[in-house]
Amino acid sequence: MPSRHVILKQVPKGTVIHEEKPFIHVLQSDLRAIRCDHCYLKTELLRCSGCAYVRYCDISCQKAEWPDHKKECSRIRNIPPSLELPNAARLLAKIIIKLKRGGDAEKGIYGKQSFRMFKDLMSHYPDIKSDSKRVEHATSLYGVLIDFLGKDNLPNFPEFLGIYGRMIVNGFSILDGEMTTLGTGIYLGASTIDHSCTPNSVAVFSGTTLSIRTIEDISEYDWSKVRISYVDGLSKREERQAELWSTYYFICDCKRCSEEENIETVAVCQACNSVVYSNQVCLFLVFEYI
Repeated sequence: MPSRHVILKQVPKGTVIHEEKPFIHVLQSDLRAIRCDHCYLKTELLRCSGCAYVRYCDISCQKAEWPDHKKECSRIRNIPPSLELPNAARLLAKIIIKLKRGGDAEKGIYGKQSFRMFKDLMSHYPDIKSDSKRVEHATSLYGVLIDFLGKDNLPNFPEFLGIYGRMIVNGFSILDGEMTTLGTGIYLGASTIDHSCTPNSVAVFSGTTLSIRTIEDISEYDWSKVRISYVDGLSKREERQAELWSTYYFICDCKRCSEEENIETVAVCQACNSVVYSNQVCLFLVFEYI
């Protein structure tokens, strides 16, 4: 499904301004016995007849997921039942497989007429390369993927590190209505949205479909004005800055980070735990003042 983007001059709070299916996604491994690997629905499931590893709620979901599952299916059959493929390794494998079958040309639409492809995602390659913990993690995953896909099916390590960086920096946690993480997805269009600790929008999910919904009125609307929070808004400034730097390699200079926070103007949404300011309305419209 292509991205859907709303174009309005003025956007009232509560408006869905963007919808998008993931470029690629992976369900958390500890949920694969109870949730569909395609739509993430929790229901009675049918095992994949090929690998018996993933499950689907019906044939339509299995067919829809098959292009992304086909190549990994035969590889998964070779994994001993006692071993569990790490979520990050499976997501990387699916990205690599998709890029090899033409996914590098897939476009995620955003704004009026703009689009982004996987190669356009920020990889922060110099930052990743100089981060010893990231390099160690990437090296470990590369070793797992050599066993899983075979070295001949992998890019060289520098190219792999670029793919790894794009996954780390641009991945969205796919959440359910209770804000529990169900999986991770790459959304090409939505990945262009910048961060703010005082966001005007929020990312919400229906299955794997991502929606960007405004939580305050946006006058003179332009895509470049849309902001979401990459981190927990309830965290202290120092904690937010540390997480933003360690994960995304930037220091936030939004108004909230630049000025002292007035805690009396801050509210917590009971449904999603996001911080909401006095001029905002949360998606769920439920508040508990601090």
